[in-house]
Amino acid sequence: MRERRQTARMLCSALVQGLALVLCLANLGCRLPSTQPRICRHCTNSIGRSKVVISQVIQDTAQQTLTHPFRSTGQFIRGTVRNTCTMTYDVIGKRVVIPLLSSPPPLQHDRPKLCRQQLEKALQKKRTGKLHPAHLQLIFDGGASLQKLEALIDSAQRNINVLMYLWDSDAIGWSLARRLARQAKIMAKGCSDAITVRVVVDGGGNLFHSAPGNKADSAVNGVVVWLSNQPHVRVIRGRNAFAQFDHRKLVLVDEQIAWSGGRNFTLSSFFEYRDLSYTVRGPILAELRATFARAWKRSGGKSLPKISTCDCTEEPVQANASARLIGTDPPIRDFKAALLTAVNHARHHIYLENPYLINGELIYRLIQARRRGVDVRVILSENAQSSLIDRAAKPIINRLRRAGIRVFIYPGSTHAKAASVDGRWAYIGTGNFDSLSMNRNYEVGLSISSGAVIQQLEQSLFQQDMRPEWEVIHPVSTNILDHFSEMMACLLL
Repeated sequence: MRERRQTARMLCSALVQGLALVLCLANLGCRLPSTQPRICRHCTNSIGRSKVVISQVIQDTAQQTLTHPFRSTGQFIRGTVRNTCTMTYDVIGKRVVIPLLSSPPPLQHDRPKLCRQQLEKALQKKRTGKLHPAHLQLIFDGGASLQKLEALIDSAQRNINVLMYLWDSDAIGWSLARRLARQAKIMAKGCSDAITVRVVVDGGGNLFHSAPGNKADSAVNGVVVWLSNQPHVRVIRGRNAFAQFDHRKLVLVDEQIAWSGGRNFTLSSFFEYRDLSYTVRGPILAELRATFARAWKRSGGKSLPKISTCDCTEEPVQANASARLIGTDPPIRDFKAALLTAVNHARHHIYLENPYLINGELIYRLIQARRRGVDVRVILSENAQSSLIDRAAKPIINRLRRAGIRVFIYPGSTHAKAASVDGRWAYIGTGNFDSLSMNRNYEVGLSISSGAVIQQLEQSLFQQDMRPEWEVIHPVSTNILDHFSEMMACLLL
């Protein structure tokens, strides 16, 4: 009873604080004020952290609604419609239509592959962005990814811009923070008021996933709070209006090269989980800078300085791929559009690897592809770091197998977010294959339409993880709690 009263008081306080900002917002020219991450003094358990997240969501929603009422109303309506469509696919598509389908046909060895020209036309109709020549480097090993990231930070000459979902106060988090602080001083070159490192840290990432209950209060947001107090560094908290979270992991160095992928700034991301990072060079960097600029401004940061001509010049990129920037940046959702479009055009094979294959529409499209004679294989995780997902995966695995889709379980935790279609199209990025990433949260990734990196992705990730001993060849036993977990996961995730 006491906990309920405390929670009610906290929620009421959050509402009052949000409404109290009306006059301040009116004087800011319709721009949200920026806020810095704070050490959570009441976050010694999951209940305390949940209270803080709820309080932030209420305040951020109130402030955004008051600042941009028409945009917020439209965003809420569009989100409601998309959630309804997602639930329709989950209820009708997965649970009614799919069980009525006949057995899938056998695979033909001489089946063709998709036509790149037709897929490109379809992607253009979906307005999924411009195709650019790019130089991509895929990094599968966590240690190599960390070394590359550290080298990029140390090589920075002008600025470093960071978007990060989860930044833990562990050895990796502190090491990267100190490295950024040191490089910020070097890039400032004695100019006392220069800001050379800009960081947007999501307001809920650390509270959701880091600092178990037995850690001290200072472990929650401790590293980002320390970084925010360093000279020439500006750290702001990403706002979570309408319970939307910034799930992106992106580091931009000197407008010349970007590091991204599935890895957060945590020890487990680099040395425990199976994951994929990449670096990219080329004209697509301008769009990535615009992506960071929107996130910075949406979180209350001032407009980024304009880039001079000399800052933009670089040696011509030796492209090894053609790629377009895609993501989820509501109301833009071209990650979902690109992925579903590629799946619909598949004729030979579809490979997916991700622990969160939850989205009902994607599952329905995968089953339709298998019925067209496409070899569909998915790699899931034995430990998704979520008991809800682990339970929900069991009925999903059985549903996929009954539809003729081959399922592999990575022993341990895979955090990779990757897809390949017919060896002629691929996706890599931060977005999971759930409705959160496709509809609500902020994500960034690459839609790759050609290049040797697609074959490298298939050989170094998918073929490595589709081992015979990891394939599910028998139905998985389930109970009522597993099916209930799947329903909850589809509604919440």
